[in-house]
Amino acid sequence: MYMPVLKSKPAEIKALESTDQAAMSPLIDLLGLPPKAPSTAKNPRTPPTLRQRISSQVDELAKVWHGGPLRIDFADFVQVHQADDFAGETAASVFGDDAQGRSLEIIPVTGIERSAGYQVMVRELQRQFNRGIAIRIPAAQFSQSDLVREVTGVMTLQDLRRPDVDLIFDAGGVSTADLSDVQQRVVWAIKQLEESAAGRLGAAWRSVTLASAGWVLQNPQNTVPGQEVQVPRKDWHLFLNVRGEVADGLWYGDYGIESTKPPGPKSLNYFSNLRYTLADTWLFIRGKSNQEEGGVAYFKEVCAQLVSSGNFAGSTFSEGDAYLDSRNMPGESSGGAVQWREAMFSHHFAVVIEQLRTLPGRGSGQDSSDDDEWSF
Repeated sequence: MYMPVLKSKPAEIKALESTDQAAMSPLIDLLGLPPKAPSTAKNPRTPPTLRQRISSQVDELAKVWHGGPLRIDFADFVQVHQADDFAGETAASVFGDDAQGRSLEIIPVTGIERSAGYQVMVRELQRQFNRGIAIRIPAAQFSQSDLVREVTGVMTLQDLRRPDVDLIFDAGGVSTADLSDVQQRVVWAIKQLEESAAGRLGAAWRSVTLASAGWVLQNPQNTVPGQEVQVPRKDWHLFLNVRGEVADGLWYGDYGIESTKPPGPKSLNYFSNLRYTLADTWLFIRGKSNQEEGGVAYFKEVCAQLVSSGNFAGSTFSEGDAYLDSRNMPGESSGGAVQWREAMFSHHFAVVIEQLRTLPGRGSGQDSSDDDEWSF
């Protein structure tokens, strides 16, 4: 099973709609909603209320997602909206009520160092949806000597058993230099929790996921428009290495074509770059700034370069590929940053799902599609 770790931004969310949703189980980092610009004489308008904006956020998810339950990490959302009050309700409870009204099932994500208030919020949500919880363990806690006790403490606080819990080992951004170290630490952590269950992981936890981000740079540096660079998919390499050392059924998670870096303020400057997922690398093609003359239109040249590069998967591989292929057709526009990212995410999702579908079971030499011990 594939667990992409996605920020609640338009491109990532929209790309889910055209994906094989039965093969994936996303984790959404729910971002807080910054205040809308106030009405001015030049731009008179009535901005939507925060409650309306939360409802719109839920609506966007409900429009595109028709699969199983969504794991939602409310950490940023709660931090941004901790002072907001809705007649005694919190922003998270408003989100949960709206999600339930739109038939979205939510699995709240917590951790061993989340605040007492956050744990209370998680308990209320997991009781509302009755789908258990996910415990997200960052790389800094992989080597923690009391990891088993801390995880058990969270389960006790939530009054849950192991079959109600997803474990998510989030290695964050991984570079070539620290790949071996991260591998050793995450294998140690998984085995500690495996031994605590007195049996195979598959018999104890609902799912166990290793997530990481191989794209640690914003973009390759010192490149010129049209230049191609191959960037290793270190997250995929880490997963394959760890998978060989632990029980079958380990889920794969990544950050798509993004790094773990939180989104900053909206910028007026963006580039018509391409990040195109291949089997072991990303193909990066440098574009131009939208501030340059012809910068946005240059994306057509980037797409044409991809199609003729020998690395293009074909227009029928995913909706994202169909979009990229069509940029140079008569009458088609260059598109914009959201559409480009949506296409790149769509292609990435399709590549990963195909890789996992054809990945042999550990030591079995068989297709792993029926060897998913930790699925629902």
